[in-house]
Amino acid sequence: MNTENNHSKVRNMTWLLFVDELNGFAKSMLMLAMWIGTPLMGIGLYFAMPHEIPINGIGETITMPATGLLATTISIMVGSLAATMVAVEIVNERTKKIYDLFLIRPIRRSSFMWAKFFAVTFCVSVAFILSMVGGVIIDLARGIELSPELLKHTLTSTLSGVGVIAVSAASGVLIGMISNTVLMAVLLVWFLAQYVMLIPALAALLPFEWVQVVSLVLTLIITLAMMFLSSLLFQRMET
Repeated sequence: MNTENNHSKVRNMTWLLFVDELNGFAKSMLMLAMWIGTPLMGIGLYFAMPHEIPINGIGETITMPATGLLATTISIMVGSLAATMVAVEIVNERTKKIYDLFLIRPIRRSSFMWAKFFAVTFCVSVAFILSMVGGVIIDLARGIELSPELLKHTLTSTLSGVGVIAVSAASGVLIGMISNTVLMAVLLVWFLAQYVMLIPALAALLPFEWVQVVSLVLTLIITLAMMFLSSLLFQRMET
């Protein structure tokens, strides 16, 4: 009975920790700006680029759907911001010894990293999905027919974008754990993590069947590997 009570307390504390992280990110000015600014930035980026793509040498073109452009560009941009945000926050919290106050409670150390990962992934994914919705509205306004094929492509692109954000958040957590300063964390994100987050996106472009499934599996493996390493480092961290 005591063991079950202890497990229940751990689950409750883990959930409360996630809710606290989620509220913290959701109420931050950076996240509010991202929820509003990301869709607007995506719409502006789309109209700033050519809408017609040449397909051969005789002048034929195809129309570029807004969702196709936004899925690639916006996911990478917000992914980089997600990695930077979570890495800097972890470095600041480690520097201020904030985790020392929580480790006396009945909660697994790994729960700190997972709560932060899920919170930032959820919040940034909301901004990305809002951008994709904006892309659908643009396509409808420009008279592009939302065929079943285009809807399927939009859905798979959205899932791929969320995968990029998840990989980015996991890389940010790992970088936050190994960085001693904010400057070091930012440099590692912008010169290392960006290449990691491109792996699942590039895998989705490979020319073979079930490529989206392969991309999602690869995303899951990379994310879990980085989160496992982050949790291991946090468990061994001196407090």
